[in-house]
Amino acid sequence: MERKKQLLREAVDRRKENRRLRKRNRQWRWFSRLFLAVLLVSVVLPCFFFLRVAPMHPEMWSDQVEKKVVVPEVEYDVFQRRYNESVENGFCLFGDVDEDIVLVREVEWVEDPEIQRKGRIRFDCIKAMKKNWRRLLFSSDFNFLGTVHTHPSGAYLSRADARNLGSSWWHKSVKGVFDGRELNFFSYGEPGEALEMSVISFGGWYRA
Repeated sequence: MERKKQLLREAVDRRKENRRLRKRNRQWRWFSRLFLAVLLVSVVLPCFFFLRVAPMHPEMWSDQVEKKVVVPEVEYDVFQRRYNESVENGFCLFGDVDEDIVLVREVEWVEDPEIQRKGRIRFDCIKAMKKNWRRLLFSSDFNFLGTVHTHPSGAYLSRADARNLGSSWWHKSVKGVFDGRELNFFSYGEPGEALEMSVISFGGWYRA
């Protein structure tokens, strides 16, 4: 009789232990799925987004490579229309980097910069990226290229501009400055030397 009671207790204990192990396994599976979901959202998707939206172009960092920046006349007009000597203005550039050229397909004026006054501007292109997210993700020749901002005089990078370009090399191919008369572009490889640039007039095929 005592033997049967002991066997029964052991069977009950094993059943409890099995339940506890199954519960722990369910918790670990749930935790693993949660961890993978967080990893996907926080690491994988942002990496995919930036590689797709603003792909890096290491050839732009080399001072031995000479690329030409091509800006359609209709997009160049955006800089001229928004130029103001009283305050600096910012613009976001979208287009494509080819073997020989950087083709600016679209220029987006930044309406609400974080800081905007004569001699200084601070802005980002998050709103412009959100506006164009479908084209950025699904069009092979429509990427984020970089930014342009205006100067009251002198289409060159200030020291602060050069530092900013140096810290944003991983997502900006070019950085431009427009002074109302001249538009110059610079790259991470040679921030002190302007890239060759041309304004051209042609049809609407350049838009993605």
